[in-house]
Amino acid sequence: MSPSLKYWDGAAWQVLYGAAPTVTYPGTELDYKQITADVSITGTSEATAQNVIVGNAVTYDGTRVKVEAWIPLTVPGGGSFYGLLYRDATLIGQFVMGDAAATARSMAYGVGFDTPSAGSHTYSMKAWTASGTSVVRLTPGTNANFAPAFLRVTKA
Repeated sequence: MSPSLKYWDGAAWQVLYGAAPTVTYPGTELDYKQITADVSITGTSEATAQNVIVGNAVTYDGTRVKVEAWIPLTVPGGGSFYGLLYRDATLIGQFVMGDAAATARSMAYGVGFDTPSAGSHTYSMKAWTASGTSVVRLTPGTNANFAPAFLRVTKA
C-alpha cells in the first residue's frame, strides 16, 4: 500500500496510511461559556463563593489545560472582591477582581493551569466579596453595552 497522506506531528513529518489521527494542539479551544447578565455576589468567604460562570462538561485526555475567566466590569461592594477558578469541586486558582471602595470599578482577568485526570470535568468561575454586595457587571455585547464575560479552557 502506498502512503496516502503525510502529516506534521510537531516534531517530524509522518507517513499516514488511512485516516489522519485526532490531535489536539496547544491553543485549541476545548470549552467556552459566556454570560450576558449581571451577577450579584453576597458570599463572604471562599467556602460561600457563588457561581458566576459554569462551563460545559467536557471529556479531557489528561494533559495540561489553561483556564481563563474575563469580566468586563466589576463593582466591589465596599471591600476586596475575589474570583475563583474551579475544576469540578477543586480550586485551581484565585484572583482579585476588586480591592477598593464600592466606587472603584475595573475589568478582571484570571488565568490558571491545570492537569485534569482523563475523563469528564466541568470548569467554573466563582466569586466572593469581603463585605456588602459586589457585582459582576455585564450586558449583552451590543451597541453601548459591555462585551459578555467568559470562561474559556484551551489546551496548554
